[in-house]
Amino acid sequence: ISQSSIEVEGETEPEAFLTINDRKVFLDEEGGFSELVNLNKGLNVITVSAAKKRSKPAVITLHIFFKESMEE
Repeated sequence: ISQSSIEVEGETEPEAFLTINDRKVFLDEEGGFSELVNLNKGLNVITVSAAKKRSKPAVITLHIFFKESMEE
C-alpha cells in the first residue's frame, strides 16, 4: 500500500464490543463500523476483535505493508 492510512470497515453483531488495535470502535445501530487507521513505514499489524458479553472474542489480524510512493 502506498497510502499512509487505511480504512477498516465491516459489520458485526450490534451488541458486540469491538476494538481495532485495542482501541474501542463505536458501532452503528446495525453493527456496522468504519475506522481510519494510520500506517507506519514497513509492516503494520492491525488486530480487529469483536466479542459479546461472556463470549470468546472473534479476532482477525491483518498484515499491511506500507511503502511510500516515489513521486517525481
